[in-house]
Amino acid sequence: MRKGPFAWLGIGWLVVGLLGLASCQTVPGPPPPPWADPARIGSDLAWLTAPERQGRGLGSRGLAETAEWLAGGFEAAGLRPGGDGGFLQPFETIVRIEHAGSRLEAHGLDLQSGRDFAPMSISESGPFEGELVFAGYGISTPDGSHDDYAGLEVEDRIVLVLDGRPETGPLQGRRGVPFLERRSKIVSARSRGARGILFAPDRGEVEFRDPHGVDPKSKPAGLFALRISQATARSLVDAAGPRLASLRERARAGHTAAAELGVRVRGEVEIERVRDTVANVVGWVPGSDPGLAGEAVVIGAHFDHLGLGRFGSLSPDRRGEIHPGADDNASGTAALLALARALSSAPPPARSVVLVGFTAEEAGLLGSAHFVDHLPEGLPKPVAMLNMDMIGRLRDDRVVVFGAESADEWPMLLEEDAAALGLRLAHEGGGPGPSDQTSFYVKELPVLHFFTGTHSAYHTAEDRLDTVDPQGISRVAQLVLAVARGVADAPKRFAFRGRPAEAHAGAGTSSGYGPDLGTIPAFGGEPVVGVRLAGVRPDSPAARAGLRAGDVLVSFGGTEIRDLADFAALLFAERAGREVKLGVIRGGQRIDTRATLGARR
Repeated sequence: MRKGPFAWLGIGWLVVGLLGLASCQTVPGPPPPPWADPARIGSDLAWLTAPERQGRGLGSRGLAETAEWLAGGFEAAGLRPGGDGGFLQPFETIVRIEHAGSRLEAHGLDLQSGRDFAPMSISESGPFEGELVFAGYGISTPDGSHDDYAGLEVEDRIVLVLDGRPETGPLQGRRGVPFLERRSKIVSARSRGARGILFAPDRGEVEFRDPHGVDPKSKPAGLFALRISQATARSLVDAAGPRLASLRERARAGHTAAAELGVRVRGEVEIERVRDTVANVVGWVPGSDPGLAGEAVVIGAHFDHLGLGRFGSLSPDRRGEIHPGADDNASGTAALLALARALSSAPPPARSVVLVGFTAEEAGLLGSAHFVDHLPEGLPKPVAMLNMDMIGRLRDDRVVVFGAESADEWPMLLEEDAAALGLRLAHEGGGPGPSDQTSFYVKELPVLHFFTGTHSAYHTAEDRLDTVDPQGISRVAQLVLAVARGVADAPKRFAFRGRPAEAHAGAGTSSGYGPDLGTIPAFGGEPVVGVRLAGVRPDSPAARAGLRAGDVLVSFGGTEIRDLADFAALLFAERAGREVKLGVIRGGQRIDTRATLGARR
């Protein structure tokens, strides 16, 4: 499961997480069917979490081995291959970002990478040079209440800014939070034509190692971006005449501290975005009803994890150690193999059933996005999707199911099947969230996400084999099979009853505070400059402005958007009720429009 569930889904996830205080041992029930034998599931879990799998990280040998192993399991179970010429559905993506080298020079200073400065992974690559200017905290609010750039010319220059925000003035409290983000400051500098930006710590010392690692899906931000130490900042500023301490005090007090420093800075950044081939694993069982077999219920689980924790780990002090990912998501992968055995050993349902092991979920739902956008030839059309992600810690017979409101039929079907298995359900209405069902939800398909709760080992090296319960996984897998058969045998396909307001309204988060545009960003697909929209919420500001699925949002409030991070920075810096200019590309043509922002709910 991707990092950040609380930001995506709000308080519902927090309530679920509190269940982690209970034991994850399940109450003994009737013997499981042979296909759901806990011993077999435990054996599969052991293989998936073994050190040889290297944490199944993106671009690792262990991830490639897991794809081949899962394909072999599908074949042994008797599934038909559903990939591109076999069980695998390969595609190419960026698997890691490497800093190949960097330098920074200014009036004879001996500056060393890793000690005095470090490039950011979103920096542009190549040589750069320019006059250095100081712009306080680098904040300029859309309403003009604070402007660190007042009277300062920054075009083709290198801007030195402080992390943080002023201690007094209009940026105190919640209003100033969006401007703390470095991306917000980068967008502000770039929109003024800056060639580069240097971030210096306001207090304390800089930690050059990113606590969450390097995000492999991050894109170049459109200017050179580096972090520098306190000592480096003092050397650059004090040598030019003004004292950094006095400029900082003015900035902290909320005053304009902009200054031309008379120092010329030059350097070079070399960042390599390494591409490699990864693959989903797809198998299927044809339906028995000729009139319905062209429709499919998709059951999925992602099999990738964090590898050595170099990105996304919540235990950064253990970066470089294997993160086994037993619950996230060896549990769902082992259940997927069990379901392959179940479907092959029983009469098929009316509709077809497609089983997919998704890759690159932790990098942004890339595998599931590729699957829905490039459905392999010959596969029946998906009409519903069931996702298993983190089902390894069943507590008190309680299963959390997200997405029950995405079809009217879900609640009754779920309750009946759960009761028959002695399971209790915790319904959560929202279908989208930080896992692969979202890629299907934005295609307006009914979805469910089966989940047994968060815990302290999430995205850490402690998510080990001995912390998950094969018997609980067996019971959840039996529930998923029963629900899948119920959907597949239904006389009529379930109609989508989603609430697009939940599908990443705005910039892809769900904080409950701030302005709302009502856009639904698309994940995966061919790279674009801007934000490709999967859709817009009905009767939202975006809908009233004429935006629609397939548009690429390229400007917001008159400022260029390069990616979703830019969009988020600009959107959350605004206020509900303000009118903003929007620019989109549709069919190769640019369209400009306006929207009055709503309030997030």
